[in-house]
Amino acid sequence: MISIPNMLPPIEDADGVVTATLRHILVDPDPTAGYFAPMTEHIDARGLLCPLPVLKARKRLLQLPAGATLEIVTDDPAAVVDMPHFCAEAGYELAESREVADGMSWRIVKPA
Repeated sequence: MISIPNMLPPIEDADGVVTATLRHILVDPDPTAGYFAPMTEHIDARGLLCPLPVLKARKRLLQLPAGATLEIVTDDPAAVVDMPHFCAEAGYELAESREVADGMSWRIVKPA
């Protein structure tokens, strides 16, 4: 719950007498409503060979909520083929792939 200061005027009865004032409004935020940034998880899969980086990504993505992002770093040359293929077959969005100093970085988004 989040407490938000109330900016509404006091509650008055028919005679104009204040019967109640709200100091704070309690809000139960809905994470699916876009109020919060989606979750991002990270995996360092450097040193792991095929198919371990894909298997680790799959296992973590199954645990994440819809809209979450997984960032995984790999140094296995086979990941250049394996990661895009995994995303396409499993229905995940491969949002970004880029070379980094010691391998490749992949950003995978779990669909809503």
